[in-house]
Amino acid sequence: MAVLANYFDRHPCEPDKKVPTPVTRENMVHYIYVPEDPHHADLNWMYASTETMFSGRYHLAPGSMFTPPDVHQGDEYYYILNGTLTIFNPKTGQVVELKKGECINLPKHAPHKGYNFTQEVTEILYLIVPSVWQKGEAGPPPYDEANMVLLNDLRAEQGKREGLAIEKTDTKKLGIGCWPTDPVAVRETGEFVKVNDENKLRTIHGREFPIPVNFFFSTDLGHMGEITIPYGGNGPRSMEELTLGGDATLFVHEGPVTFFFPKDQGCYTLNNDEVMFVPAGTPFNIINYQSKIIHVIFSVGGKIF
Repeated sequence: MAVLANYFDRHPCEPDKKVPTPVTRENMVHYIYVPEDPHHADLNWMYASTETMFSGRYHLAPGSMFTPPDVHQGDEYYYILNGTLTIFNPKTGQVVELKKGECINLPKHAPHKGYNFTQEVTEILYLIVPSVWQKGEAGPPPYDEANMVLLNDLRAEQGKREGLAIEKTDTKKLGIGCWPTDPVAVRETGEFVKVNDENKLRTIHGREFPIPVNFFFSTDLGHMGEITIPYGGNGPRSMEELTLGGDATLFVHEGPVTFFFPKDQGCYTLNNDEVMFVPAGTPFNIINYQSKIIHVIFSVGGKIF
């Protein structure tokens, strides 16, 4: 992973030269992970790596798995773009199945191993906050797969697992920065938390031109969610100006989507699977010039505002 490490904290911009930047196939960092074992590697595109976030996309081939189990220095969030993913925590034995449009939080230091038990490619959008591995490291720490908790181990340990952190969360704390559960409690237990359409945090942005902004996850380290802009009316539908507190990638899920930056009047129209990198503190608008609904997945490292 030495080649990938060359881009850590400096893609698509150098740390002291961050500007709004379209990320297309031409400047995505394309790699397989892990390169030492291509037979069990997943196919990756890295969109952005800064001091507060690492975001991208990976594909898992039909019938495959990634190995060894991965362990990150930060929380990781998944959004399933296509297919079905089975994600496994080899330390606790927890298994979660995710389908298109569903999401999951993999807390930092929790080992995880992904499987595609289907006959179609699984495509995953991911965000890791604040960093993927320890500074100076080009890969995860070694993990002994002989210690994975499989079926026989689970049967022996049944009834001994700790209660779910989501059940222990004080509901009065839930909201921006604490969704869908207490992030500190989840990191302590290492459990995976799944989000679907039923338990997103739903908000509305804008008074004169309101649009829905839904959060899949919102913690002290980062945020992932969706922006949907309808069409029709008197002129193009637009999101009112928004300024985020952390670096962000805006993934075009259903486009084309136009991004406008009023500070320098920069304008970019991106197609499906392309990404807009927006540095922290940069005001922007999203505009729908299409005759259909547009859909953007946002990933933010650090503070949301």
